[in-house]
Amino acid sequence: MTSNTSDEVAVETEERLRRIRDALDDVVDAEGLPGGAVALLDGDSTSYMFSGHGDLDTARDWSDESRQPIGCLSKVLIAYVAMMLVDRGVVSLDEPLCDRVPGACLRRDGVSAPMTLRSALSHSTGVDQAFEVWNQVNPRTPAEYVEGLQGYRQIAEPGQVFAYNNIGTAVAAVLIENILQESWQRAVNTMLLTPLGISAIAEPEDGGGLSGLDETVVTGYSARAGGQGYQPVAPADLERVADCFGSTSIYMTPREISLLARCAMSDGVGGNGVRVLSETLAREMRSPQIGIPGHPMYDSWGLGWLLFDDESFGFEAATEGQHIFLRMFKEEDRGFLVMTNSFPSFPLYSEILLAATDRQWPADGAAANTLQECHCVGTYEADGHKLEIRAASDGMEFKLFLGGGSENWYLLHRGQAAFAGGGALVLSSVNRGFQSAAVPIWVDDRAEPSFLRFGMIVLEKVSSTDPGK
Repeated sequence: MTSNTSDEVAVETEERLRRIRDALDDVVDAEGLPGGAVALLDGDSTSYMFSGHGDLDTARDWSDESRQPIGCLSKVLIAYVAMMLVDRGVVSLDEPLCDRVPGACLRRDGVSAPMTLRSALSHSTGVDQAFEVWNQVNPRTPAEYVEGLQGYRQIAEPGQVFAYNNIGTAVAAVLIENILQESWQRAVNTMLLTPLGISAIAEPEDGGGLSGLDETVVTGYSARAGGQGYQPVAPADLERVADCFGSTSIYMTPREISLLARCAMSDGVGGNGVRVLSETLAREMRSPQIGIPGHPMYDSWGLGWLLFDDESFGFEAATEGQHIFLRMFKEEDRGFLVMTNSFPSFPLYSEILLAATDRQWPADGAAANTLQECHCVGTYEADGHKLEIRAASDGMEFKLFLGGGSENWYLLHRGQAAFAGGGALVLSSVNRGFQSAAVPIWVDDRAEPSFLRFGMIVLEKVSSTDPGK
């Protein structure tokens, strides 16, 4: 076996950078995106590329000073601080948090759900996004999120199923605040960002909110109805969002997110040589904790980071008018970051993935179907949602209801349910143009699924009887 010389490596790297630059410019132009940035982490070096505008009205270009709301990537910041507390030995991953975070384990009708930090950071608390859809509290702080759990019907046991939402992050944030007796934002600053050389975020003690908003923050744009270009999302619209976790009020540059990525790829050591987390726990953050069956992009979730497959980890984050993709290949010592002030921006991610790694998304070829009709037929319920799937002469049909209770269900959609491959269904409502994936979820080696993930809602299978009979 022969190894590449330094000259060959340099030529290969320059060719890769050229492909990325071309892909960035081509997609921004072809898709009509306002603009974006790409960072390539390759060994010890990081290269940055920019295209288009951070604001279309002023024609302000994307640059190394441009900042963007980081969306749900803020969950990773909170996860890091929580893992640092594990590192210090003041809390463990698997102890019930009922006493440390009052209210975290209480549910409707006095039911107790022993949530742990492991289930909180891996989105497997047994709480699904129905809680956020139907919660009338409109929480403004993590503690208010936790208080709202007492009126929620637990959908699954902690650790059973993946359900992406904010509640695990809320519990982790309250845990941090209760242990350290300071805001989670201050803890993130002092324990993570400052040691890594990343600018501090706004703290409640300083007013928090959008205090960091200035001309360096790119303007977000969302796709117009029918795909006819993009329209701006005003900061005033973002300010009204219940932003307990900084998803619309924490701004970072491509360099700053790359510094966080560098720390993850180096198992807890920043690019400046400062260790913020033990190697063991840094690796556990990117180790699979709960599978995500049927998802077109994700394989599983770790303790903060998501896993795209068994070779790569990172994050996808989005707020209205903003989209971020971060994907790292630890064994190859390579990763890339895509930031764009438009949503959605999947074509750009796909082309940068190909240019940076020679991998394709979506992957070629359809995934094999692993479902049978008998697996899917039945009735599924969650707070505010009911889904009925029944056999029909030409396949399966579904009815989706909103509301609650036997007398209060409102029929929202009805149509065809078809196998989509990879253990998923596609629900299509012909009359209203509705289409969504639905994934049956098995637990404990049972003969039929116990749950079904519908978007980010998880429904429990309450009956296996065909609703049409």
